[in-house]
Amino acid sequence: KRRPPRAPPPPRRNGTHASTSQLFPDAAVVCFDNNPDMDLSWTAARPNVTYVELDVFSPSASRVVDAAAAGRRSVVLGLHLCGALSPRVAVVARESKALGCAISPCCFKGSLGKRVRQRATALSGDASSTRSDASSLLGDAYSILARVMLLLCEADDPDASVELRRDPEMGSPKDAFVVVRKQRFLS
Repeated sequence: KRRPPRAPPPPRRNGTHASTSQLFPDAAVVCFDNNPDMDLSWTAARPNVTYVELDVFSPSASRVVDAAAAGRRSVVLGLHLCGALSPRVAVVARESKALGCAISPCCFKGSLGKRVRQRATALSGDASSTRSDASSLLGDAYSILARVMLLLCEADDPDASVELRRDPEMGSPKDAFVVVRKQRFLS
């Protein structure tokens, strides 16, 4: 006897986007993803949330971000970005007109893994190699990844303000954010 097929799981809601749209009801919350098959039906309840399909590795990614902002002040927020997505989103934010970015890296997948291992080796010999006070975060693999992202962002934009923050309320052990504010917006 065959079992009936399982019902599909309920659509996942992105609490961050929904919360952001509620906290800033007059702001446009533009979300980017490269998955055209996502169930975004929940966004209908939030009139200020829109999704734009975007491959962040495309050469036009920063122009797409700027077009979506439509001249408004913007910040790029990347949550749980796997592998090379973290540094790429940082570059897209730097090349765009956004005020800066907040990036929460996720893991060592892809080409980022090699860069993380190289920087981790360098950091193990010089815990004071960053201009930020993040040396207490050196330890577990995720903390090393977060710190390496901090160092990469500092190197990519030496004039920016770059800091590493932990958010224990994220509900995940992957709770670090690399926050970058562009120089022209510091004051």
